Amino acid sequence: MAIELSNRIEEAYNILIPLDEIGFITMFLTMDNQEVKKIDERQVAVLVVMHGKSTASSMLETVQDLLGTTNGIAFNMPLTLDTEAMYGQIKNYIQARRETFSEGIILLTDMGSPNNFGNLIFHEMEIRTRVISMASTMLVLESLRLATLGRSLEEIYTSVISMFQNMVRLEEPTQKDEKKVIIVACFTGEGVSKRLNEVVSQIVNLEEFEIIQMQSLERESFKHRIDQLITHKDIVAIVGTMEIHYQKIPFIPAMNLFKRNKILEFQDLLGSTISLPEMVDSLTKDFSPEIDVKTLFLLIDDVLKGIRKEQELIIENTAVQALSVHLAFLVDKIKKGEERPAFENVKYFHQLHQLRFNQTAVKLTVIEKQFGIRFTEDDIAYIVKTLEDNRVELGSHSV
Repeated sequence: MAIELSNRIEEAYNILIPLDEIGFITMFLTMDNQEVKKIDERQVAVLVVMHGKSTASSMLETVQDLLGTTNGIAFNMPLTLDTEAMYGQIKNYIQARRETFSEGIILLTDMGSPNNFGNLIFHEMEIRTRVISMASTMLVLESLRLATLGRSLEEIYTSVISMFQNMVRLEEPTQKDEKKVIIVACFTGEGVSKRLNEVVSQIVNLEEFEIIQMQSLERESFKHRIDQLITHKDIVAIVGTMEIHYQKIPFIPAMNLFKRNKILEFQDLLGSTISLPEMVDSLTKDFSPEIDVKTLFLLIDDVLKGIRKEQELIIENTAVQALSVHLAFLVDKIKKGEERPAFENVKYFHQLHQLRFNQTAVKLTVIEKQFGIRFTEDDIAYIVKTLEDNRVELGSHSV
């Protein structure tokens, strides 16, 4: 219910409500209005022990002001104070007022050695003590509220631990969608945005990427929507008519998608489904031992980028990735002296695509020199045909 109320408030006022505030709303919603708030002389004692000169006392003071009570004891533990001296202070305090601790102690700590004080108090003074570590203001508040209402030690401990676990579950990172997201933004979210959507849809694999159209005129509203999306989606780029830099998401000017060389840069920015290291790790065992697979794939990546840039070829990254693997295994076959398939009518195909053929052959010489091989006319023909078959034409859009 608290989350639902928070969502409605966020939508109505275009704000973000912090998780701690949702926790406070939950606490007040679960308070029993029929409970008699009389102070029982015998109640569980609440001790707050934290590192720092005033951490514990400041936190307790805040809680006391919220609840309108003076109950609770704070022990500040400066970093210059050793653990034994700190415990000595707490022990002396309890022994001097032993009768006020008959119902037990809830000991709230931040971290480290104070977590062991509970066992020491029980074994040395036989006072039942429960320790709650990593305590926040909200946990101290709930502990003191329940103690003031006369709840038992176990009731308080169980309730506060349950609250802590719910907080942790709420803060767990949400599993992000598998598809990566490209935001297409303009002033109204329509018009130019729709055309950009059409262009982006042609140059990316829609099985891998999701395109979301948004209006960017209201900057704060736009940023708020990005904040909401980023919790469960992987936003890899913002394409827009107005420059927007937010959450370190790469921004691509809209006009770049109407220039072939800039489209190639955009594709390289998006990357492929499988990263180069993943590809190398998964395929290394399939190659001859004398081939440095990592060097081979890095070289192929550079060569294909050079070919695409020189020939202004727009190709989906999945096709580029497939061609990379083909080239790598082709090099391995040549090194092993294995037979490769002949290309039908290779001379005619060479003549028909002479410029692209020759440009590709020149780029491939880098691989030939590095690995001491020679690509045949048939090998190059298959590579050129793969590039031709997978090139993306942008329809009526001027590039």
